[in-house]
Amino acid sequence: MTSPMHETNSSSETASPVARIEAQNAPFIEPMRKYLESSGCQVVVNHAMPVPPHYLICVGDADFVKSFFERGDWSESKKLAVIYEGDESDLSDVRLQKIKLYFIDPNPLATQTVHAIFAFFFREKVQIKNGRKEPSPLKRKSVMLTEPPRERAMVAETQDSADKRRIADTLQQIFYSKKRFPKYRTGSIGLRVARWVGVGFITILVPVLLYITSMGVGVGLLAVSSKTLTRGEAKWTKA
Repeated sequence: MTSPMHETNSSSETASPVARIEAQNAPFIEPMRKYLESSGCQVVVNHAMPVPPHYLICVGDADFVKSFFERGDWSESKKLAVIYEGDESDLSDVRLQKIKLYFIDPNPLATQTVHAIFAFFFREKVQIKNGRKEPSPLKRKSVMLTEPPRERAMVAETQDSADKRRIADTLQQIFYSKKRFPKYRTGSIGLRVARWVGVGFITILVPVLLYITSMGVGVGLLAVSSKTLTRGEAKWTKA
């Protein structure tokens, strides 16, 4: 096993060197983390640090590695990039930062591969090494699943829960409040029924009242005329 050699940076020395691993897929780098810890390093995975680490290792595809190293100034750390997709041309912009590049196959890390990576990192003088046994994979969006950094995972989970709750409330209002309890329709139907009942009442009752009234008047006049006729008066009979 190759033990990492402690190199002092501008910060004060600590009891043991600190290594930060920025991983596109955290489970993938577990063999590397265990190797460093067994060699006496303190290891931090996907977590920002207040001071620059002694060793800064980024593992992922070319786009992930390039994006990470372009976000900050890591001049005080000894840097290594382990790339399982992409080639040197994809990382031409970050080579000026003195980053050692090691290219591997997109397969689970074997113990022999981990030893080769750190032997290259701590012992060899060359800056680039291709440890692939398979042809370089075609450049795709991502070979492995991307795991969000831990400091951003909680924010994303909270936002997702809030979105789900808001959607559920909206569906509750649309499909239950408006369809099951249509209060505005009840008032409209009652008004229409009252209106039609009133129209029907007037249409039927008025002719009946006029008919009864006219009949009453006719009967009354007939009774008066019969009385006057018996007296020999024709005045009311003509009427």
